[in-house]
Amino acid sequence: MIYQIAFCGLADLFGAIGVWTGEAAMISQSEVPGISLRGGSPVPKGRVLVVEDAEIVRESLGPLLEGDGYDVAFAENGRDALRRLYTESLPDVILLDLRMPVMDGWEFRTIQKEDPRLGVIPVVAISADGSAQAAAISAHAYLRKPVDGKELLATLQRVLAEDKRQWSAHLDETERLTSLGRMAAGVGHEINNPLAFLMLNLVQSIEELRPIPPVPGASLLPVTSPEAELREIKARMASVASMLADCQVGGERIRETVSNLQRLSRPGIDDRCRLDVVALIEQSVSMAWTHIRHRARLIRNLGTVPPIQGNPAALGQVFLNLLINAAQAISEGDAEHNEIRISTSVESGEDHAEFLVVEVSDSGQGIAPEILPHLFEPFFTTKAVGQGTGLGLSISHQAVLDHGGRITVDSRLGRGAVFRVFLPVDAAADGAAEKA
Repeated sequence: MIYQIAFCGLADLFGAIGVWTGEAAMISQSEVPGISLRGGSPVPKGRVLVVEDAEIVRESLGPLLEGDGYDVAFAENGRDALRRLYTESLPDVILLDLRMPVMDGWEFRTIQKEDPRLGVIPVVAISADGSAQAAAISAHAYLRKPVDGKELLATLQRVLAEDKRQWSAHLDETERLTSLGRMAAGVGHEINNPLAFLMLNLVQSIEELRPIPPVPGASLLPVTSPEAELREIKARMASVASMLADCQVGGERIRETVSNLQRLSRPGIDDRCRLDVVALIEQSVSMAWTHIRHRARLIRNLGTVPPIQGNPAALGQVFLNLLINAAQAISEGDAEHNEIRISTSVESGEDHAEFLVVEVSDSGQGIAPEILPHLFEPFFTTKAVGQGTGLGLSISHQAVLDHGGRITVDSRLGRGAVFRVFLPVDAAADGAAEKA
């Protein structure tokens, strides 16, 4: 951290005013062990602003602070110090004498504390009258004149270290709150997809169950037979039952989404069973359909593939995320000229291992090369505020890794994107054999 110290009014720092001489102003190496005042190029600790009305004191303090690794500048009084604070780089600590002409330490400190930008700079007060008066300005440390060089440097180091710790703690807390906010927004984003699907089916179910209001003049119309009314009721009940079944699927997906989010901190914890991947894809397509239908034609090429051992909620979320992302890469309103493809196949890898491959491609805008390396990072997103926080792909990536697989992406700007999920078939066969 770069330090700039405002050193205010230290005419009596190492002796009474009026007795300073060239020899008295010198600070020997024996007084400050381990500090080289001449020769060499120590690593700078930061910039130092010394505000002092006595020129001889300013000239004496320069070598001391420079020898301890500070880059030193000076001001002549409190007003000059404020001018520098407002026009130059901010200091990290202010060493402030309380008695100065033009503007004393109390007036300077009052103005400094009232400015939010300047008020965070720590202050070390210097007073010949003792710390009681220095306490009146709420300084971070107090030194009584005359001050020993070693005590001065040690005090500055301590104050700066405490300020650094406090700032670090502030940054940690800010980052923690930011991460929590991102996580909360991400949870909302991940739940919103199945929730929209669930709510749509509930609204339609309620409409189907509403009694048909009487039509004015209905007595003049032919009377519907009881058999026809019964058939209509049965058809409506069948439609409602189907939509409620879809609601159940959406509700389960919401419940499991919360568990899937925990994969970021607890990878590998899941319940696995024998899965029909094609059936799982069809469920994901059903849930993503409201996002797809106004943007692109959906082309399925779901060939016959072997079952695998896996977590249906986790892998279902993977396929849903890929379909939603593919849809969002395409603008609404031209569905006939855009397409999203989803296909399944089996490929052989190294050592003759077989992988079930699920491929999702789109004819959207594509992904910029500089973005590709960051796609699977938690909270990384290129979407507008409120449209996602980048949890979808990071969770999908972790879920696929948990299943011993991998996920790849190939994309060029203006030519869409292709995501491929590889899931090991051998592990599935072993699991099936054990159950048999």
